[in-house]
Amino acid sequence: MKKIIQTIVFAAFIGLTSAVASNGKEVGKTHSFQSAMYLNKEGKLMINVQKEASVPVIIRIRDRENNVMHQHYLSDKATSCGVKLDISNLEDGNYKVEIISKSEKNVQNIELSTPEVVTSRTLSFEG
Repeated sequence: MKKIIQTIVFAAFIGLTSAVASNGKEVGKTHSFQSAMYLNKEGKLMINVQKEASVPVIIRIRDRENNVMHQHYLSDKATSCGVKLDISNLEDGNYKVEIISKSEKNVQNIELSTPEVVTSRTLSFEG
């Protein structure tokens, strides 16, 4: 039986730290959240967020047409969150992972692709 496993290829840096709302870096600026994103052994997309207690955060995955494919709210009372997303139902293509607070927005582009399945045959001789 052929089993197709979807893999994710990050277009840029896998670990997300701080926010990348602007092109320039501000010296001495404190960030309202820190985040990291990776693919676990089961093929699930893991997004971890640590934040200040008073700041709500939204995690969104958007497709190429900017449609929201997944959305997760982290309340202002929580200080950390680990979101495990099953991405096997998403089609191959380009997506954006957005992590948003009131003062910051971190966007990471990802590409989801299914590797080609290689079928091998054996040849045996009798006689």
